[in-house]
Amino acid sequence: MTPLPAYVRRRRLFIVLVLAPWLLYALPAFYVGLESFWRFDPAYFTPELVARYAEPDRAFQDWVTALRTGDATLYSQVRGRRWDGALTPRTDVDFTPTDVEQVGSYWRFSRPGAFTAYFEQVNGRWVYAPNDWRFRVYTGELLGDVLTAILFYYAIIAVMALYAWMRARRQLRTATPPDSRR
Repeated sequence: MTPLPAYVRRRRLFIVLVLAPWLLYALPAFYVGLESFWRFDPAYFTPELVARYAEPDRAFQDWVTALRTGDATLYSQVRGRRWDGALTPRTDVDFTPTDVEQVGSYWRFSRPGAFTAYFEQVNGRWVYAPNDWRFRVYTGELLGDVLTAILFYYAIIAVMALYAWMRARRQLRTATPPDSRR
């Protein structure tokens, strides 16, 4: 098998260098898509709980109650997922929201300097949405963070390509032509 010409190897390397950051961005998004199959517990999506958490306000009130009292069962209901760890009561935080607004498909309840809580609608009911990979992918925060890194990466690649081009050009100018060796 004959080796590939240099220009083909360089072209493949260039394509890999250009696509690599986007493929790395796609990994968390792919993981979030796969995680949606097992993220929520069907036990927390009964008709009674769907009716109870039909509005984001009720989910927020129960979330605050669970945090103030340390009730892990209520916290699991609000999250729609099992909570295996102990929940320490949070009586030091004032959970009276000053800002309530819709951000994309999420509702945000917040008090500057104290807390921010997001709630999303899943299977007909509202659940607490922690600031994790899923939240960052769906709100676009991950793309904003990754885009900055990708632009920096492309700037480095551009500087390296410019240096390689200038070096090759200098070598071509200083090279002796093949006919002048006589």
